[in-house]
Amino acid sequence: MYIYIADSRNNKIKYVDTEGLIHTLVGTGETGDRAGVLSKWCTLNKPKGVFAQDAGTMNQVVYIADTFNHKVKFLNTSGIVYDFIGNGTAAITNTTLNLPTGLYNIGNFLFISDKSSIRAYDKVAHNLILLAGNEANGYNQNNIQANAALLDYPLHLSVVPSPNDD
Repeated sequence: MYIYIADSRNNKIKYVDTEGLIHTLVGTGETGDRAGVLSKWCTLNKPKGVFAQDAGTMNQVVYIADTFNHKVKFLNTSGIVYDFIGNGTAAITNTTLNLPTGLYNIGNFLFISDKSSIRAYDKVAHNLILLAGNEANGYNQNNIQANAALLDYPLHLSVVPSPNDD
């Protein structure tokens, strides 16, 4: 078992290996927004989320919620970190994020929580789909459409397939 950690104030992504040793996977520790480089040279700005699949294998997939850069970054199998979603601004469009935190990947979709919404990024169509929240912070009652709801900094999320999902 591997444990992945978004070490936010140290601007690093770390992991604990099967021997119980901790290692830096991504980040120099400096605050910044450097991507397109080896993971040890990448800079982050208070990452608050990480999602990994197939840890310790050649197929390892790691997504990073680079929160204060308003981006999701992707660590590929060659050890290069790329900007995956977001353009570095907090403006909400179909391709931008506002303080992303939580991540969860299933199939062709990466689910993301940000400042006021839950979105799914379709990795085939390359667009963000609003699932919950209406891009304004706040609170309102239950039993309304999810995309009309007010959310206030949802930090994490979990996605569970319904019994009818194939």
